[in-house]
Amino acid sequence: MADAVKVTKGEDYTCHCGAVYEVNWTSSPFPDTDYADCEHCKVRIKSWKGSTTWPGYTLKSTPK
Repeated sequence: MADAVKVTKGEDYTCHCGAVYEVNWTSSPFPDTDYADCEHCKVRIKSWKGSTTWPGYTLKSTPK
């Protein structure tokens, strides 16, 4: 059986600026190195190096 990439839904994340993100976690047999920045305030939300599990952030709402 081939190794599979899996995506699971996590809890929402709220940046210090008030932007709200839906978080989905990717699990893969292949390590990944990357980062995620807030689309609203540009602050680094998360970074990872050589991880086989990492988050993906989808913007749901921005501060008013």
